Amino acid sequence: IVVNGVHYDESDATVEDEDGDSVDSFDLKLGSMVEVDGGDVDKSGAHSTAKAARVKLVSLAKGPVESVDAASFVVLGQTLQVTATTVFDDSLSGGLAALQAGAIVKVYGTLDIATGTYTASRVEPKHDATSYSLRGVVAALDPAARTLTIGATVIDVSAATLPSGLAVGSSVRVKLETAQVAGKWVARSVKSAEVRRH
Repeated sequence: IVVNGVHYDESDATVEDEDGDSVDSFDLKLGSMVEVDGGDVDKSGAHSTAKAARVKLVSLAKGPVESVDAASFVVLGQTLQVTATTVFDDSLSGGLAALQAGAIVKVYGTLDIATGTYTASRVEPKHDATSYSLRGVVAALDPAARTLTIGATVIDVSAATLPSGLAVGSSVRVKLETAQVAGKWVARSVKSAEVRRH
């Protein structure tokens, strides 16, 4: 795999998703965002190379498409911009036009902290999802109501253990139930997490 210009040999690497579950190396696809633990980078050849020990897939969102327009779509209340470099899974051969409201997708990409705009690097279907997830920056936190907000999306965190030091501005990954309760998404877990930024 090639990440930030470095050619990593992942043949012996542990490959996992964000929950720490092992996945097949075939799940590493063009446009996916990953974190790589590896050895020193060798810059002596035509390409920079390194040996990967661990590869972790890092998505922005997994959940239902709420709406689609000419240049973006909305998942879990977040607007995800599509660019000329956004990769759509082969099953979405029509690109953005193939997305429909209600479809469950997994999205990789980056977040512009200043504007709150997500930009998709890869979009793939996730029909078998047993949970949803969202990565972002906490915009509001209400300890009394046990809610936090990412963008305009209010999340009930009453059943989750919150990370130490959680505050407005913290970067988090929230794992969610697949059904809303009283208009709120319900968190299974809330973890501190870096957000891929422009």
